[in-house]
Amino acid sequence: MKNLNKTMKFFKFSIVSLFITIFLTSCGPTEKEIDRYNNAIVIQQNAVINAETKLINAIMDNDTVTIPITLNDFIYQIETSLTAVKEIEEIDPDISLKKAAISMFNAYLSIAINEYPEIIELKKLSDQEFTEDKEKRFNQLSSKINQILDKKNMEFSETQKKLSEKHKIVFKTFLNGQ
Repeated sequence: MKNLNKTMKFFKFSIVSLFITIFLTSCGPTEKEIDRYNNAIVIQQNAVINAETKLINAIMDNDTVTIPITLNDFIYQIETSLTAVKEIEEIDPDISLKKAAISMFNAYLSIAINEYPEIIELKKLSDQEFTEDKEKRFNQLSSKINQILDKKNMEFSETQKKLSEKHKIVFKTFLNGQ
């Protein structure tokens, strides 16, 4: 009888240990959850980049009718994407793609509000008004925008890569097919 009780206790302990092990290992996000998380954020990133591309095209075409509309659309898209990403449940607080995206979108918003209006004003100038100093300022602003956004997009990509490596998943949706 004593052996039977010991065997039963060992059996119960083994079963409980097995359930605890299964529970603890299943608490992490699944591959599908991580993939959905990544895709939801990348969709917002692509929407912002597409809106910026439309603005840049309007500026380069000097389309005075479209420029203010595309600037407003760009700002609206950034704000919409920021809201959407903030609502996404965090999958991995140690490697937060969400935080990287929010930081990137805040940089886009700052540029949309501060740098692009000055670029637009410079682009509206006639050839005579567009002096060498104005051209230099235009190039400085363009360079500043590129440096800031390249850095933020690189930080996002690096965070995405770390998340991918940690969870041993290959994302199907990367920006620009990376």
